[in-house]
Amino acid sequence: MSSRDYNEDTLVKLSAIKIFKEMFGGYNFSYLDVMEEVFNTSEQEGTLGRETKAEVLLIKKLKSAIVNLNSDITEEELDLVIQELLKDRSRLSPINANKEVYKQLKNGIKIKTKKDGAYFYKTIRVIDFNDPKNNEYFLASEFWVTGDYGAKRADLILFINGMPLVVMELKRPRVPVREAFDKNIGDYLDTIPNLFWYNAF
Repeated sequence: MSSRDYNEDTLVKLSAIKIFKEMFGGYNFSYLDVMEEVFNTSEQEGTLGRETKAEVLLIKKLKSAIVNLNSDITEEELDLVIQELLKDRSRLSPINANKEVYKQLKNGIKIKTKKDGAYFYKTIRVIDFNDPKNNEYFLASEFWVTGDYGAKRADLILFINGMPLVVMELKRPRVPVREAFDKNIGDYLDTIPNLFWYNAF
């Protein structure tokens, strides 16, 4: 292997992607490098259905997953769930924002709906914890996110049902893990905190 080949991409990223593909064999899993992502316009649908880099939820995938897990959900109920997940949590601390979303992912999202003239509460599942094969897993590399304080590009993000639950920063084998966290993940937490509302950090 030449010195030119000795880089983060060939040594770490491709190996990580291979591990994910093997680990999710038999699951609804896909991978895509989105460095050259095309965004939605009035004339065409983008690569991931996003309109801007500020969007961290993949709405098309999310809606499809929710419908799959809740066969009796109505269009109005689906919109309520999406609105709840998209809610601005910037006034909360990152920890509290993350805890709030975690409870929704684990327990489902409770919405107020109406049937036959009467209102009632209904819980909508967004992840199937009982049968993981009912979920959709999408691994994206070079995923750009814009926040209030700038833009960052994550090496790998694993989306489960359209939600960014795992964020990975990859480094050469000789680079300490702590350095990757301090210089990259720590910076992401400050610059694009909205990405971390949904995942475990």
